[in-house]
Amino acid sequence: MLKSLTINNIAVIEHAEIEFSAGFNVLTGETGAGKSILIDSINAVLGERTSRSIIRTGCDRASVSAVFENVDAAIISTLRELGYEPEEDGSLLIQRVISADGKSSCRICGIPAAAATVKEIAGRLISIHGQHDSQLLLNPQNHIKYLDAVAGDDEIKREYYKSYRRAVDIKKELSSLTQSESDKAARLDYLRFVINELESADIRPGEIEELKKKQAVCRNYEKLMELLSSCSAMLDGGEMSQGAVQLAESAAENLAQAEKYEVSLSGLSERLRSAAYDMEEALSAVRRTADNIDFDAGSQQETEERLDLLYRLTHKYSADEGGLIELLEESKREAAGIIGADKRIAELEGELDKASEELEAVALRLTSARKSAGEELSRKLAGELQFLNMPSVSFYVSVEPARYTSNGADAVEFLISANPGEEPRPLSRIASGGELSRIMLAMKSALSGKYDVGTIIYDEIDAGISGLAAEKVGIKLKQTSKGSQVICVTHLAQIAAAGDNHLLIEKTVEGGRTFTLVRPLDFDGRVREIARIMGGASMSESVLRSAAEMITEKSGLTKS
Repeated sequence: MLKSLTINNIAVIEHAEIEFSAGFNVLTGETGAGKSILIDSINAVLGERTSRSIIRTGCDRASVSAVFENVDAAIISTLRELGYEPEEDGSLLIQRVISADGKSSCRICGIPAAAATVKEIAGRLISIHGQHDSQLLLNPQNHIKYLDAVAGDDEIKREYYKSYRRAVDIKKELSSLTQSESDKAARLDYLRFVINELESADIRPGEIEELKKKQAVCRNYEKLMELLSSCSAMLDGGEMSQGAVQLAESAAENLAQAEKYEVSLSGLSERLRSAAYDMEEALSAVRRTADNIDFDAGSQQETEERLDLLYRLTHKYSADEGGLIELLEESKREAAGIIGADKRIAELEGELDKASEELEAVALRLTSARKSAGEELSRKLAGELQFLNMPSVSFYVSVEPARYTSNGADAVEFLISANPGEEPRPLSRIASGGELSRIMLAMKSALSGKYDVGTIIYDEIDAGISGLAAEKVGIKLKQTSKGSQVICVTHLAQIAAAGDNHLLIEKTVEGGRTFTLVRPLDFDGRVREIARIMGGASMSESVLRSAAEMITEKSGLTKS
C-alpha cells in the first residue's frame, strides 16, 4: 500500500508530506484547492508523462517521492531481477525529479531507473481511476477490454492472434502471386532481361578496382617507361659514364682508405657501402618492373570498354559489384517463383483453407468465452448497481459477429435498460453522468479480483451523484478498502464520512503567493470539514451535530 507521499514545488504545493493509512483514505477540500495537483503528482512519481509546466513558478525543479509498504512478494522478486533491492522491512521508495530544462529522472530504491520501468512496476502497485475513466465507457471500442478482463481469456487470445497472423500472411503471399497474367508476363520479361544482362557481364567482386589500376598503367605507359629507363641509367651508368651505384661503391673504397689517416671519418665508408647496396636493390626492382610491364594497345582498349560496361551497370542499378551479383541471384529467384507460381498458389490455397478453419475454430472459442463472461459480468453488475441505488437499471453485454481483426471476430457493446420493460440501448446514448460514475464503480468492483494491486485511487468517482446514491457509493468504497487500500478524492459528505483517514487539502495566500497544504484531520476537524461540505459557510450546531453523527455511523469513529 501507499504509505507516504512527499511533494516539492509541484504547482501551488511548495512542500507537502502526506501519510496514508490502510483502509479507506478520503481527501476533501474547496474547489481549486489543489486536489487535481495531488493526483498529477502521484501520476508523475508513477512514471507517467509529465510537463515542466507543473514546476512551481520560480523554482528550478520539482520532485515527488512515494513510499510503499507491504509490497507483494512477486513485485519484490521482479525488482530484484531488475537489480533493485528494497529496504530490509520490504518497503519500496520511488522518486521522480522534473527539471525546468525539461529533463526528468526516476529512481527506485535510490537507483536510477527508466520511466518505463517505473511505470511497469507502479502499475502493479497502484490503480488510478478518474472522471476520464467513466468517459471511456461511452466508447464501445473500450468495452471489449473490460469484458476480456472478466473472461480471463489471454491464452485463447494468444492462440487466436497466432492463427490470425498465419492466415493474414498466407493471404498476403497469395495476393502477390495472383497478380494479373499481363503483369506477371511483363515482370518476367524484365527479370529475364536483367538476368541476361548481368550474366553476360560476368561480374567479379573487386574487379572495378583492379581494372582502374590496369587503366592507370596503360594510360601512362610511355611516361612510366621513360621514367624507369632514366632511373635505371642514373643508377647503372653507361659505356661513357659510371652510375650512382658504382660511384657510391668507389667513394666507399676511398673513404675506407681515408679512415686510416683520420679517426673522425670512422664508419662513413660502411654507411656509404650500405647505401650502395640499397641503390643496387632499387636498380634491380626498377629493372624487374620494366620487364614485367606488358603493354598492349588492344588490352588497353579492352580495359577501357570493360570499365565502361561496369560503370554503366553500377549506375543503372544503383549498386556496386557485390550488389549487382546479389541482384542477379534475387532476379533468378523471383523469376523462378513466377514460373512456379501456379504450383505455389495451389499450395497456398490449401494452406489458407486449413488456416481459415483453425482461425474460425479458435474465434468461436473466444466468442464463447466472451459470451460467458458477458453473462457473468451482467450478473455481477446487477447486484452492484442495485446496491448503488440503481435497482431499475438492467445491464447487458452484447457480443455480435464482426469481421475478423487481430482482436477477434466480435463486436462488443454494453447496453442498459434504465427502466423495467424498456428495450436495452447502448450505454453511451442514455447513461447520465451520475449513472456512468456508479456503473464504472460497479465495473471496478466486479473486476476487483482480476487486478492484484495494493492501492486503488478514485479521483472524484462521485461526479453527478448525491443523496442515497452517494451514501451507497461510500459504503461500496468502504467495503472495497477491506481488500485493498482505497484513496478517494470526493466532494460528498456521505463518502467523506466513511473514511478511516481524512486528509484536508486547503489553499492559502501568503505574501502574494499561493500555497496548498495537505493535513490529516482529527475527529473535530473532520466534523467541521463534513459540516462545511454539508452546509457551506454556515455551520450551525445542528449541522455540526449531524456531521458528527454521520462520521460515527459510517466510519465507526467517535471523539476520543
